[in-house]
Amino acid sequence: MIAMFYGAELPDDFDMRRIVERVALKGPEFDRYPGVLLKAFVARDRRRADASPDARNFYGAFYVWRSQAAAQAYLAGDFANF
Repeated sequence: MIAMFYGAELPDDFDMRRIVERVALKGPEFDRYPGVLLKAFVARDRRRADASPDARNFYGAFYVWRSQAAAQAYLAGDFANF
């Protein structure tokens, strides 16, 4: 198995509902992608009532692939449309 995490801070005025909607739409497609054992989405919305005062909007994803070859195929392929 091989794992990867990436994340990015988003602008303070970014509408985090866009992330939630995209994950709901695109997330299930990863269940069919060859060699992807897991993809987890991570998000933080600075406007939530329980967010710390210095919180920033954030989006990230954590992947686990069956093998290095599966990870390379995904990263070298046309996954941008996924």
